[in-house]
Amino acid sequence: MRIVLAVVLAQMLIFAGAARAETPEDIVRGIYAGGGARSSIGRLRAPENRARYFQPALVRLFTSDDASEGVECIGFGLHINGQDFDQAEVARTLRLEQRIDGDKASVDARFTNFGKANHIRYDFVRVGNGWKIADIASFGDARWRLSSIRCSRTGQRLPDHVAAVPQPAAAAQAAPSGATSGATAQAPAQVAQARAEIRRDCGAGARFRPGFQRTADFNGDGRPDYVLDFSAVECPAAASFYCGSAGCTLMIFMSDGEAYRRAYNDNVRGWSIAQDSGRNVLVLDLHGSACGRSGADPCRRRLSWNGSAFTPERPARRSQ
Repeated sequence: MRIVLAVVLAQMLIFAGAARAETPEDIVRGIYAGGGARSSIGRLRAPENRARYFQPALVRLFTSDDASEGVECIGFGLHINGQDFDQAEVARTLRLEQRIDGDKASVDARFTNFGKANHIRYDFVRVGNGWKIADIASFGDARWRLSSIRCSRTGQRLPDHVAAVPQPAAAAQAAPSGATSGATAQAPAQVAQARAEIRRDCGAGARFRPGFQRTADFNGDGRPDYVLDFSAVECPAAASFYCGSAGCTLMIFMSDGEAYRRAYNDNVRGWSIAQDSGRNVLVLDLHGSACGRSGADPCRRRLSWNGSAFTPERPARRSQ
């Protein structure tokens, strides 16, 4: 019995020693185990685990993300720089480089995803016998730093994929048919608040290019409805704070009597306005998954206002 107990205690000491000896590279390698599944880092940032793996500032950020109303603030996989991934490619191309300097360390993770090079850096600090993540940053076409992100309660957020979707130069300048520039209109308080939150999230250098604010009349009440196109936002905190593979955030404030309310808030790859029996219809180009297809496939939806919300129009039936 004593021999068995001694063996068990020895094994426990070995496992405890292994846990204490976990290096920053071990932690990052564990994040990528599986090749890029979002859940691998999701487990670390889960409420019950985050204090174990992250420094307090990031714990507070994730808690703020949890409190965002209706939409994630950090709606993408931090370790793969997006939502979409090729699991086999990430696993095959992953290269890690660790540097330790006293109580600080960094691990550079380099890999390709759908043929695009990615470089993610994890900064660590030593806490007791282990290491905690102090920051995560992306170095590449899309540059961002996790510690610079600010989550607002209304869901102002990083994009679903931080790599910006290319926007035609003229797209930000010309108003879609049926829409007019809202720059000179007396915008409601909700639009002013959205601008203020962008400035807060992006910093003092936030800039609104022409095309950010447009007006149209979707409900036929003769009052302007406000369309905010976040592809026209320049955000110093991140190269593409509001854009990704699913497109850029599009926010619409609809007139409701004398007040305004937010009627739409999602990522789109493009938008325009079509005429249907004298009324304005919102035409959206979306991520392929919105149509049950792969992300790269085209997906176009027409939405009309039904008096309380934008609803998809049913496609016309083909004649037999």
